[in-house]
This record gives sequence, structure tokens and C-alpha cells, in this order.
Amino acid sequence: MGLDVKQLSQDMCTFNPDDSKSYENWGRLVKSWVTGNNQFNDGKDYSIPATTDSLQPLGSMTKEQFQTRLSNAGIRMTIPDRVRRFVFVQDDDATVIVRVPPKQVVENIQGQLEGLVSAQPKASYPLPSFYTENWPGQPQLDKGKMLTMHCQRIGEYTINTCG
Repeated sequence: MGLDVKQLSQDMCTFNPDDSKSYENWGRLVKSWVTGNNQFNDGKDYSIPATTDSLQPLGSMTKEQFQTRLSNAGIRMTIPDRVRRFVFVQDDDATVIVRVPPKQVVENIQGQLEGLVSAQPKASYPLPSFYTENWPGQPQLDKGKMLTMHCQRIGEYTINTCG
């Protein structure tokens, strides 16, 4: 038995889990926002309109405060040297926070993925070990499928909420 997507859609934005094309296209849209380049190559405007609205965060922590909490919880996390603070935001019933990754991160990861499949015709998409521990036998992907998976992962990351 899977998750009740109909029920979840009452509480959060969802895609039909069987509709991988929506995840891919959502990822392409997010990549368009992040990079400023239309990832659909269709001439349409996908830019985010400017606004004067401001969202109040729940709070923030310095890097040191955040690292203390991680340590206290027994969590090992690598944090880039350039990061100085952590801001916490939360959706409410009328607002969805669409968190988009930094442009540099999206472009760097895409370059790494392209490198994986340029060195050999097919490669596994790099996933955290908890995925492969639970679902062994990752498929080998060619360049096109690797980049499609990248879009799908960005899409999933961006729209999912914790739950």
C-alpha cells in the first residue's frame, strides 16, 4: 500500500507518483528559475515576478549554533566554508515555500553527472546510501536519462515538504 496521494494533496502540493514527466518538467522549471536559462527551449517566459512581499522566518542560527545542534543530535554534516547562517521557514495553510537550490550547485552537479556518463556510456545516478540499502540494483543510465533524472530529483526536492 502506498501513500494516499489524494489525502496528501489536501495538505501539500503533490504530483501523481506515477507521473515522472511532471517531476521532470517541474525540475526543468526550477532549473529555469535558478539558472535564468529556459530549460524547455520553447521561447516562453518562465521568470519569477518580482514582489515586495516578505516572508518572516521562524528564526535563524549562526553556523556555530547549527553545528552545535548537529553535534548534540549525533549528526555528521559537511557545511561549506562560505555558509555563515541558517534560516528556518515554514509553510502555513495559505503559503507554499518553494525552495530553490543555488545556481552554482545545480550547474556543478549537472557537470558532474555529465562527467559520469562521458567517461563511460552508462552510469548509476548517485543517491544517498539509504536509497540503495533499501532498493538495491540501481539502473545504469545514459546521458539523456541521467540529465532527466537530475531534473526529476530537483523537482522532487523543490516541491516536497517534510512529512
